[in-house]
Parts: sequence; C-alpha cells; structure tokens
Amino acid sequence: MNNSSLFTTFASQIFGELYENFPIPVVLPKKDIIEAVESHDEFWKIGREVSTVIGIIEIFEAAGKMTPELRAKAEQKQRNLTTQRDELALRLRRVDAVFDGTVDFLLQEEFIRSADEASYQLTLKGFTHLNKRFLQVGITDGPSLIEKIHESLRPENFSGAVIAGTFSNLIPKVFGG
Repeated sequence: MNNSSLFTTFASQIFGELYENFPIPVVLPKKDIIEAVESHDEFWKIGREVSTVIGIIEIFEAAGKMTPELRAKAEQKQRNLTTQRDELALRLRRVDAVFDGTVDFLLQEEFIRSADEASYQLTLKGFTHLNKRFLQVGITDGPSLIEKIHESLRPENFSGAVIAGTFSNLIPKVFGG
C-alpha cells in the first residue's frame, strides 16, 4: 500500500476512534490500527523459520551429519528468509512512520488536538469536517460521513486494502481538497 492509501486508512480510523469517544480525549490504539493494515504475523513467522533453519544446522553439525550440500542449502534458505524478514521490517517501519505522520498532519492542520502526551481529541474543525456542527442548542447532524466511515471500517464489511481504496477518494473531500 502506498503512503497516501495508508494515510487515508489511518486518518479514517483515527477520526472514527476520536468521534466514537468524543469529547473524552483518548489514547489512540496505534498498534491495533497498524495491525489492521499491516499484520506483524508474517514478520514473526519468518523469524521463527530463520530460527528453525539455524536449529537444524546446529543439530546436523552436532550429530556430525552436516554435508557441504546440506550446509549450502541451509545457508541459502537462511539468507533468503533473512532478506524477506529485513524487507518486511523496512515495510513495517514505513507503515509506522506513515501513522505517526498522519497524526502529526492532523495535529498541525488542527483536525485533532493533543490533550496530553498520549491522548487526543477531535477539534471543532475536525468535527465540522465530519459534517457535524456546534450550535447554541447543541450538536446537530448533517449528512454524517463519520458514521458511514465508522460503519465501513467494521472488519466484517471489508478488508484493510479495500477500505484504503474506498477511502482514497473520500479523505480529500473530507479535508476540503
């Protein structure tokens, strides 16, 4: 997923989380939001496979059964897995950085505010961009985009990739772009 798709997905989930808890500041569930987009399961699976290959090499060496051919195959498998793991780790770091960048952007553009070092709250500007208005008589509904976003983000409705594609056109409209 490219950065703008990740931004779209993260912004949608952040708005949903803050709207759902409004007006109470909340700690954003960063790990859960990221996991919904990019699971770490594959990273841990590859790590276990690398450990297994290393363990097999050690067992064969200890038993005196390690042949040059077997060593070459095992070392090649270990290199391939290590390369996959490193590429995945790089991708996961990028996803993490995009999440942090999304939060920073929403803060700088004043769609959300930091209530303290760890919790955030939707601002009037953010609330307005979700088609809600503050009036003297209370908060009134316009066509509620956030409710549609929130409903669409339910796991039983779509996968993370589909959500990102669906919202890639929506977020620029929400931000007035």
